[in-house]
Amino acid sequence: MRLTLSSATQRDETVVRFDPDATPGFDGLLDASKPFSHARTKVGHIKIYSELGGEEYSINSIPWPSKKTTLPLTLVIHETGIYNISGSQLQALGGYGAVLKDGLTGSKTELPGAAGYSFTATPGTIKNRFTLEIIPEAKAAVAAPEVPGPEVAQETTLKIYSASGIICILPQGEGWDGVRGKVRIFDITGKIIFMSDNERFNSGELKEYEPSESSGLLIVEVVTGTKRYLEKLFVVR
Repeated sequence: MRLTLSSATQRDETVVRFDPDATPGFDGLLDASKPFSHARTKVGHIKIYSELGGEEYSINSIPWPSKKTTLPLTLVIHETGIYNISGSQLQALGGYGAVLKDGLTGSKTELPGAAGYSFTATPGTIKNRFTLEIIPEAKAAVAAPEVPGPEVAQETTLKIYSASGIICILPQGEGWDGVRGKVRIFDITGKIIFMSDNERFNSGELKEYEPSESSGLLIVEVVTGTKRYLEKLFVVR
């Protein structure tokens, strides 16, 4: 789920993700801090990020909630004006709803929503006003995955690294032969800069990717069946 704070001329984004492997704290392989959230920025550079447990997140991965969960949002505003918070890329939420609440006015806006929520703000850091509520349907529960029958264990590893500005994925082990999966590459804001949903992996076969905008801190995600691999890389081009 991507939340966007926008004005007439500026915009900033933060991402909230749901992952069964996530914890309520900072997960090094799943989360990303909001860069320079404490820095004094120039006029017009607005910011939005979520907070949880004292951490400030650009990408906030949390466990699938069994009850209503509230995430505080912080906004940084540098000019008086009209601003809008909207939601997009709400993927695989199932029976969950997402609601933006304005604690000052009491207004609640269901996301994504075509128009989002507009409000007037003056310069400053806005805390304790906006929250994102994640609400399961009544008595909804996250279904446990089916337990597969016994299989012969195969030793497999996956190396994800960068070399000369190129992102490399190297499967190792017989269990990789003929495996199909997905590859996604995110920038630090959670924006997808590369996506391929039909990759075929074989042991020892090196996959190389050089998407546009692929520099700085990137997050590489590989999904094959029920397995998911994440790696944070710093790419210099």
